Amino acid sequence: MSEINGLGALEKRLDDMAEKAKKLDGDNQVDFDKLFNANFMNKYTDLSSIKDFLDILDAHNQEEFENLSKSQLDTQVKQHTRFGSWSEMLQTATKEYVVNFIGF
Repeated sequence: MSEINGLGALEKRLDDMAEKAKKLDGDNQVDFDKLFNANFMNKYTDLSSIKDFLDILDAHNQEEFENLSKSQLDTQVKQHTRFGSWSEMLQTATKEYVVNFIGF
């Protein structure tokens, strides 16, 4: 019986993807600039970077960002993105980050 061409490569790729998925298990922190990378910002917003978005919010560090109200975030998200809320924007960015990290 002969081996199907490419099956070994497929198995290796699936193993690599499984290893990467294990790295994501549990609590992880991802920098905003990686989560909201240039591709994401260009695809979903009228801004070129997450820094531009944070500048609009006048949030220049983590503490200032965490002190923003949900309504402040949602207002700017609605004004500058294709999302209806910060939660929706964050969820989409997280999904895209995971898909890209694992290599789908």
